[in-house]
Amino acid sequence: KDSDGYVTRIKPTAKFLQEIVQPYDLLQGRFKRHAESPVIILKDEKKKHIWYSPRIQEVVAMASVVRRYNAFLERTAIALRDISSENVSFDRKSVYRVFNNKEFFYGGRFYGAWWHSLSGDERKSILINDEQTVELDYEAQNIYMLYQMEGCRYNRERYGDPYIIPQIAGTGARELVKRVIVTALNAKSANSAWK
Repeated sequence: KDSDGYVTRIKPTAKFLQEIVQPYDLLQGRFKRHAESPVIILKDEKKKHIWYSPRIQEVVAMASVVRRYNAFLERTAIALRDISSENVSFDRKSVYRVFNNKEFFYGGRFYGAWWHSLSGDERKSILINDEQTVELDYEAQNIYMLYQMEGCRYNRERYGDPYIIPQIAGTGARELVKRVIVTALNAKSANSAWK
């Protein structure tokens, strides 16, 4: 740790990986995330890591949950079925959470485990303790939650896909509407929504 309490982190360049790590098979089970590495990361608006007091009660509670989850992952067999796994480092099973905009309210997504870098098709081949898995897709969840917050239930059979607006048609229209709604819901302010 340096004087600010951070664990030193080193990230290899692509050239280093190609010329040193891959030819000598250095990634196969030899390196793991340090047990004392931070599991809660806070970033500013420019996505730079910022310091926070690790004694904040909310952070202590979140970190405890993540560390227990990591211990559970270590005891769990997670593998791929029917996919070449030469570029997957299966020992990378621990996760951490990243929060944004200098607040523990924004973000909180999990990162770090090998399955986070898989494509959607590759994730269909994940096995947990030799059992097949499924990835649930909660389509239009943001819209449904908004309706629920207003005490209503969206009737999909009657109104159809909530991200399709008849006046906005064409290729990519649904994704555009979805992006606008998700941005509006998650923006810190009206100005930040336009950035």
